[in-house]
Amino acid sequence: REAVDRMPPGSPSLSEVRFHLAMAYEALKQEESAIDSLDTALGELEERRKEAKAAGRELPSPAWEKEAREARDRLATPPTG
Repeated sequence: REAVDRMPPGSPSLSEVRFHLAMAYEALKQEESAIDSLDTALGELEERRKEAKAAGRELPSPAWEKEAREARDRLATPPTG
């Protein structure tokens, strides 16, 4: 959590740090905090994509994006049985 607080706002690395924080929350069984961090990380990524598109550029998918989306889906799905 301290790493997120120390990052400059708008830093391209901030979303990745939030992703790793979410994975730590998940490991600690703090699902709501994990979901919040993932939602924020993915939201920041989408905002950067919009900005890049408006500037005529394409923002490539970061290495962590697929795993973040899978984790978000997993955490949002209630356990069965």
